[in-house]
Amino acid sequence: MAEQRRHQSLSREQFHELQRGRRLLDRQGSEWTVRAAPYVQDGEYRVVLQAGDLVLVEKERFADSYSPVEENA
Repeated sequence: MAEQRRHQSLSREQFHELQRGRRLLDRQGSEWTVRAAPYVQDGEYRVVLQAGDLVLVEKERFADSYSPVEENA
């Protein structure tokens, strides 16, 4: 039986509260790990994400592109 994951978007408030080590899924199904807690730059929260060799500094306006990975799954 195939497991289907429904994309449950992060809110901006959830984005502001992300912590190092938290895992997220993007809409394409790639898993990202938070490597640096949110910080403010140019008046907008940003967070550093890593997936394998890729590193991304993501802005809060794109929070809805990610969903949290259930830690007990």
